[in-house]
Amino acid sequence: MSLFLLPKGTIQALTNTMAKFWWGNAQKERGVHWCSWNKVTKPKGSGGLGFKDIELFNISFVGKQAWRIMEGSNQILSNFSRTKYFINEEFMFANLGSMPSWAWRGLLK
Repeated sequence: MSLFLLPKGTIQALTNTMAKFWWGNAQKERGVHWCSWNKVTKPKGSGGLGFKDIELFNISFVGKQAWRIMEGSNQILSNFSRTKYFINEEFMFANLGSMPSWAWRGLLK
């Protein structure tokens, strides 16, 4: 999750599992929805329950990896990415290239 963008189906399945846990009951019946999903995922400081939005959480993890590549703090990943995908240019101007890995696709998005 910290290097690859999760497929939409996986994100939806994780969100559904969280919702079933939160709103379900022991008899496998539909539970009571005491508040909307928007309120459930809103930060606690803003009056919500603080559940993480899986898609935004995933995007922020991948963005953190891109930041590490740009600043060069993860030297191995930074050097590997530079030699394979953007030898003569900066990360922000890099192209997808031919036959990119799933990790590189996620970083560019």
